[in-house]
Amino acid sequence: GTIRTFLLTSGRLHGKPLKTTVVAAMDVHSNRKLVRLGRLLSRVLNSRLLNGDFHLQALAAPFKTWSDGAVTPLAEEIPELRSLNEIDLEDRQARRRILEDPEYIRAFRAMWMKGKRGFSLARLKRMLRLEDFAFTRSLEDMRIEVCPLKRWEGQTFAQVLDRYFTFKRTSSDGVHEDERRVFTAEFAGVEDEADLVLAMLRAFDCELSWSTISANRDPRTVRKLIMDPLLLPGFNDSGAHLTNMAFYDANLRALKLAAQGGDKDTAYMVRRLTRTPAEVFGVDAGTMGIGDVADLVVIDPAQLGQYDADVGVRRIYREAFHHEQLVNRSDGVVSRVIIGGAVVFEDGHFSDHLGQSKLGRVLLPGKDPANPSRQNPAPAEVVYG
Repeated sequence: GTIRTFLLTSGRLHGKPLKTTVVAAMDVHSNRKLVRLGRLLSRVLNSRLLNGDFHLQALAAPFKTWSDGAVTPLAEEIPELRSLNEIDLEDRQARRRILEDPEYIRAFRAMWMKGKRGFSLARLKRMLRLEDFAFTRSLEDMRIEVCPLKRWEGQTFAQVLDRYFTFKRTSSDGVHEDERRVFTAEFAGVEDEADLVLAMLRAFDCELSWSTISANRDPRTVRKLIMDPLLLPGFNDSGAHLTNMAFYDANLRALKLAAQGGDKDTAYMVRRLTRTPAEVFGVDAGTMGIGDVADLVVIDPAQLGQYDADVGVRRIYREAFHHEQLVNRSDGVVSRVIIGGAVVFEDGHFSDHLGQSKLGRVLLPGKDPANPSRQNPAPAEVVYG
């Protein structure tokens, strides 16, 4: 079905190429062949044989996701997690009832332990990193970020399981009083890692925030992907997942990775972040010339070279959402931002008219709303996957 959908881009099969963007070309840790398949598909679909206009998006960052209990984008591919995400966010008791249901527990355990024990095709696929799920289901990869039990913050689920087994053996040695209360109240019957995950979700629900990196762990591979001319730097999906992703700085990360190859590669990446997507989507943007709208960003290359994206992640309370949001702080890297000729950010400070005056514009395919007489290339027909 996926291949059939992708073939809609083929001008050879359908008369003219359909401009298509698809997410995402990532080096998935649990299945090492997916990224190779994606690059191969791009080459075949855009070849003279099929005459397509196909663009897989590549993320210029490790695919690190934060999960609030069981509420996570990773749940989309796993039915046992998806059922917990379908419950209203505020309905903790409904999730608790599911987590205590014997049928659900059996199904969850079967999913979580698949390929981890005995000898089977699933076990072989896991050993070869050819699994069906992008989520690795490895406790060593699941790091606790926020937890009512503060001493567990910064530890992995695997470390918590080790501490529980220590508690079972000794009842006291090496286990703190607050841990003992949680272990006694919520962890009775925990025998393995599947039981541990269920116990953590029952005990803390969405008050538990944990993170994992399921793709793009190797910076060298990430650089190859974002530099590939058949792929499009993008998939900075933070705006759709306010508490789960922090890729707002992905374009800065792309520039930093490109700079490893010197000025030529840096210039190539600047084009790929400006003119290239404008051409793909058929909008009047991404260029610097007489008559162009002055939408500009000024970046300090020295500060960019020292930028540590992991250190820049913050949780801030947003009044507009009545909730915390993950953001990226890149203080000193971006020195100035200009929208429509107006300076809106300079030397670490926002201007007073940002958010008060109309500065931006809607980018429409086929014409420039700021200059209706100026026509763009033919409108792009885009399918998002």
